[in-house]
Amino acid sequence: GVAVFGLLIWLLRYPILSLLSAPETVMPIIDSYWPWWLLSSWVGAVLYFYYSICRANGNTMLPGTMMMVTSGVNVVLDPLFIFTLDLGINGAALATLVAFGFGILVVAPRVKRNHWATTQWQDLNVMKSVTSIGNIMGPAMVSQLLPPLSSMFGTKLLASFGPAAVAAWALGSRYEFFAIVSVLALTMSMPPMVGRLLGAKNYRDIQS
Repeated sequence: GVAVFGLLIWLLRYPILSLLSAPETVMPIIDSYWPWWLLSSWVGAVLYFYYSICRANGNTMLPGTMMMVTSGVNVVLDPLFIFTLDLGINGAALATLVAFGFGILVVAPRVKRNHWATTQWQDLNVMKSVTSIGNIMGPAMVSQLLPPLSSMFGTKLLASFGPAAVAAWALGSRYEFFAIVSVLALTMSMPPMVGRLLGAKNYRDIQS
């Protein structure tokens, strides 16, 4: 799903940027940067899928630890790729891609070793499973899309004030993540744990 969404964004990149009032001078930069950025987004989605599997099986320590580790790897690689290797803005996307890839290399074997995921779908009712997942995935996807959409509209409004205003907006949004990190931690850790207990009909632990 993320791969399809990323492909649509790539194919519609010019109309999207036009709606955001991006100047023509930005287009060559986008053509060079977006492929790596979209690829890193897909790899990140795969990594977070593995995180969710770990949490659903009661292991919240591994995802939490790896989030900090991959963030640290990203912080270290960013200046190396951007400045030392002179990759510019593409280096930022590549650093994120490498950090997420490292996370998958650590988490995926753990998931496989514990048999938390399987590819044997012979006895699986695909339509029933997709419908069941969709009932949860649909609202969750909409709620996750709202912040970036609101950020996009904010960027559109600020674009008329010039690149400095857009840059200040982007910098402020980075500080915002630090302000709500505790809330994000709860929203990412509690649903899989509650879902696991709900599936086991363990209502007492949910209430506690």
